[in-house]
Amino acid sequence: MELTYETLLERIGNDPMKHLGGHSPRLIYMYFTGYHQARNLHSLPEIGGRLTMGDFNQWFIKNAWAGPQGWPSYCEMLTETEEEALRLFFEFRKLATKPVASAADDETGIVTRATPEGKLSMFGPITSDAIRKRPAMYLGNSNWASGIWSMWNGYVIAEQDIGIVDSPDAVQFKEFQEWLWKRYPLGEKTHWGKLFQFLGMDFNADVLEQFYDHFDLFLEGSTADANTKRFQEFLDGAVAAVLEDQIHK
Repeated sequence: MELTYETLLERIGNDPMKHLGGHSPRLIYMYFTGYHQARNLHSLPEIGGRLTMGDFNQWFIKNAWAGPQGWPSYCEMLTETEEEALRLFFEFRKLATKPVASAADDETGIVTRATPEGKLSMFGPITSDAIRKRPAMYLGNSNWASGIWSMWNGYVIAEQDIGIVDSPDAVQFKEFQEWLWKRYPLGEKTHWGKLFQFLGMDFNADVLEQFYDHFDLFLEGSTADANTKRFQEFLDGAVAAVLEDQIHK
């Protein structure tokens, strides 16, 4: 089967939890970011098709809403649940059925692009300061941890589609999840994006801080029951305050 936006979106529509980790249409952006990152790393052409996401964005601006909020916000504004918002996105896709001409390799519909130097796996951007310091630029304004999960999952699935299994990214992705399940049995079988949304009580800054506190701990090789750096600093501060109080009594 030829991989196009149509086939990939069909898979997402059939099982959004497997691919996006949720039902919010906002996660589609993150998923394809990771998916294209994997193909770029392995020097494969970008996914094309009859209606790419770029084509769909242009159609949406011209025919539905030209404001800065974008189609994910528009779909969520018109519906009451994320499930309904995702279904509305697919309805808009059906309306935008007019083929759009694009530069393609012969007639396959696959748009090629140059592979930049200094290619990074998905692991690179996630551990760099880029997302840590400017999360809204990369993840939007909500669901930051779920967005990271969707992006990384899209990367892993793209590798699977081209026959690559057990890559360093895929292994880290799986082992981090298993490490967290040991740490938080209440979240067993829940993907870590949703777990961090819970731990951070849906406050974006706290959610992202929880993610990196735990991810750094995991990368250091700490056991699942080890204290995070933030909690250890809090604990050390509390103990120091008690000792200081005793000295002055």
